[in-house]
Amino acid sequence: MVLGVKLSDIVPYTSVFLDCSFLDILFGLNKCTDFLRHQDDGRGNVIQDIQHLFVTEESPAPALVCLSARSAFDLYLRVCAFPPGSEVIFSAINIPDMAFIARQHELRVIPCDVDMETLGPRLDLLEELITASTVAVVVAHVFGRWFDISPVISLAQRYRLRVIEDCAEAFCGWECLGDVRSDLVLFSFGPIKFFTAFGGGVAKVRDRGMFNRMEELHEAYDIQSVDVYLKKLLKCAGVFCLLDVPAIIKPGMFLTDRLNIDHKRVCVCVIAVASSGDAPRIP
Repeated sequence: MVLGVKLSDIVPYTSVFLDCSFLDILFGLNKCTDFLRHQDDGRGNVIQDIQHLFVTEESPAPALVCLSARSAFDLYLRVCAFPPGSEVIFSAINIPDMAFIARQHELRVIPCDVDMETLGPRLDLLEELITASTVAVVVAHVFGRWFDISPVISLAQRYRLRVIEDCAEAFCGWECLGDVRSDLVLFSFGPIKFFTAFGGGVAKVRDRGMFNRMEELHEAYDIQSVDVYLKKLLKCAGVFCLLDVPAIIKPGMFLTDRLNIDHKRVCVCVIAVASSGDAPRIP
């Protein structure tokens, strides 16, 4: 079997990596072992620190720290309690779990094609999809690219629709925390996200009453144990070695090529295993 390219020409997949350093992983491991020794994780202080980071003068909406962006989306729909059969328009590029959650709340998912230049929903199609049953629009900033959401919000306000801004793939710092007019803004820090924390999400809720009800429901949820997070962190450490260390990546790609194994598929499966457990469990 002849290798199609030279080993020196093989370049790692830049779209499949963990956005962290080995020091970040060691920091997480150190925090986990500290808790296991002292049984005090300082959870309340950490949550307050995160909330303060996400509430700024430019973006004053309160922030709820959750297990994932998906669990926050589920919380929001629980509080909204839209009538069964109501329609939610989704920009067409999103993860399957988001549509799954909406359907579990007996909502109809209506896809809206995206503009290939902006990656935002096509406004001409969006307005055509709005009916008397439409209650909300879910728009996602995908592949780390932000688009101007103002026209979407103006259209939604004209029809009195909720706007859910999914920023799970687009966090880039405290200067850009979503549009202040969005009813719900979601951020994710799972293993494959920018600025990963190896799990966790943040939701900014424009209406204080909605936020209070979401927070009350959220307090009744089971808390992820340090043991579970530690296991996830150890998985991520292994994935980091496979994806972020060139000395391992190139020989690994050489070997998978010789064995006729799809390197990218293997990497995606490994990341999925490391990310497991973040999705909300819905009856």
